Amino acid sequence: MYAINGALLCLSRLVAFTHLARHPELTEEEAEDSYFARERPRAVAGVLLYLAAGTVGVLDHPLVASVIFVILPVFYGLTSQGSSIGQPSFEVCRPNGRKTRRGEAGQPGGS
Repeated sequence: MYAINGALLCLSRLVAFTHLARHPELTEEEAEDSYFARERPRAVAGVLLYLAAGTVGVLDHPLVASVIFVILPVFYGLTSQGSSIGQPSFEVCRPNGRKTRRGEAGQPGGS
Protein backbone atom coordinates (compact mmCIF):
# COMPACT_ATOMS: atom_id res chain seq x y z
CA MET A 1 0.00 0.00 0.00
CA TYR A 2 2.87 2.40 0.83
CA ALA A 3 4.45 1.74 -2.58
CA ILE A 4 1.19 2.49 -4.39
CA ASN A 5 0.70 5.73 -2.43
CA GLY A 6 4.29 6.83 -3.12
CA ALA A 7 4.00 6.02 -6.82
CA LEU A 8 0.70 7.93 -7.09
CA LEU A 9 2.24 10.92 -5.31
CA CYS A 10 5.14 10.97 -7.76
CA LEU A 11 2.77 10.45 -10.67
CA SER A 12 0.74 13.49 -9.61
CA ARG A 13 3.95 15.53 -9.51
CA LEU A 14 4.87 14.25 -12.97
CA VAL A 15 1.49 15.32 -14.37
CA ALA A 16 1.76 18.75 -12.71
CA PHE A 17 5.37 19.31 -13.84
CA THR A 18 4.51 18.29 -17.40
CA HIS A 19 1.54 20.65 -17.53
CA LEU A 20 3.51 23.56 -16.05
CA ALA A 21 6.46 22.92 -18.38
CA ARG A 22 4.07 23.20 -21.35
CA HIS A 23 2.27 26.27 -19.94
CA PRO A 24 4.87 28.60 -18.35
CA GLU A 25 2.30 31.40 -18.21
CA LEU A 26 0.75 29.58 -15.23
CA THR A 27 3.86 30.02 -13.08
CA GLU A 28 5.19 32.99 -11.18
CA GLU A 29 7.65 35.27 -12.92
CA GLU A 30 10.46 34.19 -10.57
CA ALA A 31 10.22 30.55 -11.70
CA GLU A 32 12.76 29.55 -14.32
CA ASP A 33 11.11 28.41 -17.55
CA SER A 34 13.10 25.17 -17.58
CA TYR A 35 12.56 24.28 -13.90
CA PHE A 36 9.49 22.08 -14.38
CA ALA A 37 10.96 20.26 -17.37
CA ARG A 38 14.12 19.53 -15.34
CA GLU A 39 12.08 18.15 -12.43
CA ARG A 40 10.18 15.55 -14.48
CA PRO A 41 12.97 12.90 -14.36
CA ARG A 42 12.86 13.00 -10.53
CA ALA A 43 9.12 12.30 -10.62
CA VAL A 44 9.56 9.45 -13.13
CA ALA A 45 12.31 7.96 -10.96
CA GLY A 46 10.00 8.12 -7.96
CA VAL A 47 7.15 6.32 -9.74
CA LEU A 48 9.45 3.57 -10.97
CA LEU A 49 11.35 3.13 -7.71
CA TYR A 50 8.26 3.05 -5.49
CA LEU A 51 6.66 0.44 -7.75
CA ALA A 52 9.89 -1.55 -7.92
CA ALA A 53 10.26 -1.45 -4.14
CA GLY A 54 6.71 -2.67 -3.66
CA THR A 55 7.22 -5.48 -6.13
CA VAL A 56 10.51 -6.55 -4.51
CA GLY A 57 8.89 -6.39 -1.08
CA VAL A 58 6.08 -8.72 -2.14
CA LEU A 59 8.09 -11.14 -4.28
CA ASP A 60 11.46 -11.26 -2.53
CA HIS A 61 11.98 -9.67 0.87
CA PRO A 62 10.23 -6.80 2.68
CA LEU A 63 13.53 -5.58 4.14
CA VAL A 64 14.84 -4.73 0.67
CA ALA A 65 11.69 -2.68 0.00
CA SER A 66 12.07 -0.94 3.35
CA VAL A 67 15.62 0.12 2.48
CA ILE A 68 14.41 1.62 -0.81
CA PHE A 69 11.54 3.36 1.00
CA VAL A 70 14.04 4.95 3.41
CA ILE A 71 16.43 6.00 0.63
CA LEU A 72 13.79 7.67 -1.56
CA PRO A 73 12.88 10.54 0.83
CA VAL A 74 16.60 11.14 1.45
CA PHE A 75 17.13 11.39 -2.33
CA TYR A 76 14.25 13.85 -2.68
CA GLY A 77 15.50 15.88 0.27
CA LEU A 78 19.02 16.14 -1.12
CA THR A 79 17.78 17.14 -4.58
CA SER A 80 14.87 19.34 -3.47
CA GLN A 81 16.48 22.52 -4.77
CA GLY A 82 16.70 21.09 -8.28
CA SER A 83 20.47 21.18 -8.12
CA SER A 84 22.37 20.75 -11.35
CA ILE A 85 25.96 19.73 -11.87
CA GLY A 86 28.15 22.80 -11.88
CA GLN A 87 25.49 25.14 -10.47
CA PRO A 88 24.97 26.06 -6.83
CA SER A 89 21.67 24.91 -5.40
CA PHE A 90 20.93 27.72 -2.98
CA GLU A 91 19.19 31.05 -3.36
CA VAL A 92 20.13 34.54 -2.23
CA CYS A 93 17.46 36.99 -1.13
CA ARG A 94 18.18 40.41 -2.60
CA PRO A 95 17.33 43.63 -0.71
CA ASN A 96 14.18 44.08 -2.82
CA GLY A 97 12.94 40.67 -1.59
CA ARG A 98 13.41 38.89 -4.93
CA LYS A 99 15.14 35.54 -4.63
CA THR A 100 17.87 34.75 -7.14
CA ARG A 101 20.17 31.82 -7.61
CA ARG A 102 23.72 32.44 -6.49
CA GLY A 103 25.88 33.01 -9.55
CA GLU A 104 23.30 34.95 -11.59
CA ALA A 105 24.17 38.29 -13.12
CA GLY A 106 24.36 40.92 -10.41
CA GLN A 107 25.27 38.38 -7.71
CA PRO A 108 28.75 37.46 -6.49
CA GLY A 109 30.13 34.86 -8.87
CA GLY A 110 27.76 35.94 -11.64
CA SER A 111 28.59 37.54 -14.95
